[in-house]
Amino acid sequence: MSVKGKNILFTSAHFPYPLIGGDRIKQYHILKHLAKDNNVFVVAFNRKYPVKREDIKHLFDLGINSYPVDLSIPKALINAALHSPFGNPLEIEFFRNKLFKEIIKDIIRKNRIDLVINYFLRTTEYVKKIKCKKYLMAEDCRSYYQKRTYRVSNNLMEKIIRFYESIKLRKYESDITRYFDLTTLVSEEDRDEMQRLNPSANINILSNGVDTEKFKPPDIPKKRNELVFVGKLDVWVNNLMIERIITKILPQILKVLPDTVFHIVGANPQKKHFKIHNKNIALHDNVPNIVPYLQDTSVFLHPHIGGSGIQNKLMEAMSCGCPVITTNSGARGINFTDGHDGFIFEDDAEIARQAIELLTNENLVHKIGMNARNFILREHSWEKIYKTLDTLLEELIK
Repeated sequence: MSVKGKNILFTSAHFPYPLIGGDRIKQYHILKHLAKDNNVFVVAFNRKYPVKREDIKHLFDLGINSYPVDLSIPKALINAALHSPFGNPLEIEFFRNKLFKEIIKDIIRKNRIDLVINYFLRTTEYVKKIKCKKYLMAEDCRSYYQKRTYRVSNNLMEKIIRFYESIKLRKYESDITRYFDLTTLVSEEDRDEMQRLNPSANINILSNGVDTEKFKPPDIPKKRNELVFVGKLDVWVNNLMIERIITKILPQILKVLPDTVFHIVGANPQKKHFKIHNKNIALHDNVPNIVPYLQDTSVFLHPHIGGSGIQNKLMEAMSCGCPVITTNSGARGINFTDGHDGFIFEDDAEIARQAIELLTNENLVHKIGMNARNFILREHSWEKIYKTLDTLLEELIK
């Protein structure tokens, strides 16, 4: 590592452990890398997945000093509703918290901070005026995300809120990037959108990595079959994809292959997910390990709609040698070769046709799966991401 012996303050809206969700996984690996040669302090909100004492100890054993801050969801919603009309976007005001602010002040008072890294946009207000080098790991352009998602939403109230948020975020992102010496995003589209908002900002790309030792093809080659979707089941975009598969894509596949089973694998299912279980749809909720599902199936269906950022589960499926079928927005930031490492289609009928071809062609499944695995090893191993990060930090510290 080129940056050594520094005191680094890392702030985030998500506590980086346990490893549930792509955002936590990336934070964890970045922090683990930084802590090898630096003194790292993490201040992050504790929400959705309660932080346990052993989680804090796990990070401490890696050399990471962590400070989880409980977030009261009712209070956060009130803050967002009260302050956003006259202040910052909803997703910024949602994380307004006095204790979070006081912990950061205390860390700065006791330590000379050399570098601040803020993960996601949501906690930037706490660190934007700290006098040292500052790095915003924004991941995606949030105004771009809200603009795309309000267009595909069918709920009028949700459409209005997302449109309002896109307007507020456009101004906020233009302003906040002026406080940071470096901003990174995960895709060219997000980078270009953010650069348009602030042409003078130093904006780069830092993609996501995959644990290729964990997400790998089975040790003993076997015949793959059936379909799978993997993702957190309380995420709006994931539910849009599941609904699209069940209502528009799967029926076309079943006309040709009536015994096909579509497996839905994910954490935090809702009541509606338990109601869709039948002989062609299997729900696997809160499983301890998703790898076997990615190793067993012929097709990872991922008909992504709207959104921004990068799709971690798609990369994990590819790393396991599971052929993926996605859309242009689903492949954003991954940049694999269509037809060689995976497949990209927008039309439901084309997605169904390609899925049928894979389900009936074992040789094609093996060929595409191995190409996908090699692509991830080449472009998205954590070792490659670390090298990019080290180069960016070295230039920043200079």
